[in-house]
Amino acid sequence: MHSLATLATLGQSDDALMWTRRLIHRWQEGRDPRTGLCGGQLSYRKLDRAQLALGHVHPEINEARIVATYHQTGRYHHLPLAQMQESEDLIAAGGARAELGREFVQWASDDLKVYAQYSYNKERGEFVALMTDGTPLRWQEAKKGYYIPESFAPIRPDGQALWTYATAFRLTSDSAHWEMARELARWLGLGDLGAPEGERNLDLKSENREWQTLYGLLELLRATQDRALLDLACRVGDNLRRMQAASGLFPREGRAYGRTGDEVALALLHLAAALEGKGAALPPPRYDYSFFHCVYNGELEPSQIKRDDARTYDHMVFYGAR
Repeated sequence: MHSLATLATLGQSDDALMWTRRLIHRWQEGRDPRTGLCGGQLSYRKLDRAQLALGHVHPEINEARIVATYHQTGRYHHLPLAQMQESEDLIAAGGARAELGREFVQWASDDLKVYAQYSYNKERGEFVALMTDGTPLRWQEAKKGYYIPESFAPIRPDGQALWTYATAFRLTSDSAHWEMARELARWLGLGDLGAPEGERNLDLKSENREWQTLYGLLELLRATQDRALLDLACRVGDNLRRMQAASGLFPREGRAYGRTGDEVALALLHLAAALEGKGAALPPPRYDYSFFHCVYNGELEPSQIKRDDARTYDHMVFYGAR
C-alpha cells in the first residue's frame, strides 16, 4: 500500500492510484454484511487451521472468518492506522488522490467503530476473539495444533491500539474514537483523558513504556493542543529512555541484543520535536512491522521454538517484544 500510494502521489501514476484503491477496498469487500466485521485474511485452504482447532464447536469457522490471533491485530490494530497515515499524503495531493485519501479515512473509521462495538469488552478491558458474524469464539475448547486455546484468548489493550484510535479521532473528530482512546488509556495506566476539551486526570507517574503509546499521545496532542498530554508523553518518554543501554540501543528486558532499527529512538525524536514546536519539520511516523520469520539453524531454547512450525521469529531468538 505504501509503495503504491507513493507512486500515485510522487510518481503521479494513475495505475498505481487504481491499484492502491483495489488493494484496500478488498478488505471492505470482505466485511460481513450483517456485522461489518472482516477477517484478517480473505481466503482459506482445505486443511484450514482454524477449522482444525475449533471446527468441532464452530462448524462454519475458517481463517477468513475469524477476528482472532494475528488476524485480529493485523486487520484492526495495524491496517486502519496504515490507511490513515497514507490518506494524508493522498489528500494533500488533491484531485482523485484526495478522494481516495478521504475514502481511506472513512473505511478505517467505520472498521474501528465496528471493532469496538463487537470485540471490546469494556468491563474487562480486553478485545475478545470472534467469528465475523459476531459470534464469540469458544476459545478454551480449541484443539492443540498450529493453534492452541491461548491463541484465541482475549487480548489486552496496547499502545498500538491507542495510536490507531487517537489517529482516527484527529482525522475525523468523531467522539466515538475519542471515547475508545479514553478507554484504552485508562487500561494502559495513563489516567483519564476526560473529554476532548474538558478536564483530564492524567497519571504523570505512569509506568507505561510503549513507544506506540508515545505516538498515540502525540496524535491526541495534535488534535487538542493540550499541553497536559505533552507532559504525559514526556513521562512515557522518560520511561523509554531508562531502557537505553550504554551502546545507545534499547534492548528489551532480559535481552542482550537490541535492534538497530528499533522504533523507540524515532519515537523519542518525534517527542523532542514536539517539545520544541518543530513536529512539522519531521516526516510523520509510519506504521512498520518488519521482522524475520524463517528457519534458524542454531540451537534454540524451548521458548524460542515456534509451535508446529520449523520457522521462528527474530524477536523470539534475539530481541524480545517490540
